[in-house]
Amino acid sequence: MALMNAKQYEESLRRLNLAVYMFGKRIENVVDDPILRPSMNAVALTYDYAHDPQYEDLLTAVSHLSGKKINRFCHIHQSVSDLVKKSSSDVTITVDGGVEPDNIAELARLGAHDFVSGGTIFYHRPAAASVRELRAARAGSASGRRGQAARNTSARQRRDSQ
Repeated sequence: MALMNAKQYEESLRRLNLAVYMFGKRIENVVDDPILRPSMNAVALTYDYAHDPQYEDLLTAVSHLSGKKINRFCHIHQSVSDLVKKSSSDVTITVDGGVEPDNIAELARLGAHDFVSGGTIFYHRPAAASVRELRAARAGSASGRRGQAARNTSARQRRDSQ
């Protein structure tokens, strides 16, 4: 089935035999209920926007089950990037703990923006050198994985020599 638009989404809800209760009463028609309708309209709008190239990347995903393009709200998350796209394009991700020169570039590639790295900075070598090494490794992530293997080897060599 192709990616639905808002009207198709609404019709698909009408065809379902849903048992929805609200305030102790069964809702016979979830599509037209005055309390539920505003929320349904908001979700339906995402189906129409998913067909607009401007919003396609944000509002669609490829299902890992079917390989087909689906509405992101129906997608089972497979990565941090999936979660960021579903929640907002303005999310700031902070990684607290375990941040080292050999993984900071990958964390940044996955969408992290802020890093907390107390152990790496204060326990392995002089703090200023650790900060410089983390910054250099993070700066290298802007160009993808280029140079990461060299940084990994260099970081391991420094650790082993201490």
